[in-house]
Amino acid sequence: MPRILKSWIAALLLMLLAGCALQAVAPPPDRFLVYFTEMSATLSSAARQIVADAAGRARATNTRSIRIEGRSNAIGSPAANQRLAEHRAEAVAAELAKDGLDPATFRQVWIGETGSGDTGVADRRVDIVLER
Repeated sequence: MPRILKSWIAALLLMLLAGCALQAVAPPPDRFLVYFTEMSATLSSAARQIVADAAGRARATNTRSIRIEGRSNAIGSPAANQRLAEHRAEAVAAELAKDGLDPATFRQVWIGETGSGDTGVADRRVDIVLER
């Protein structure tokens, strides 16, 4: 479970225990996770659907800024992983633009290796974060 979601749930539970109004908790930003196969920046059909869902949500919520976070796992050199993270973020940005969103609203963040040491699919992704 993503750390931001855990934090939000913990805050919500604390507020409920304290008897606070539910409206006082701001929801976490909308986040969509797009996964890739190892050493690839090619979007699968499932990944394209996730990007389309993110684009639809962005339109429905009048999102003004979209952060695109490219990541890679620890397989390969740090330099190669940084480039891969960039290519993945660029592929997602291109797909979002193809889905009708304005590229001027995109902010790409190239994280590269996450440092977790995980060689699995969890780090082979791009996060699409809809900011309002």
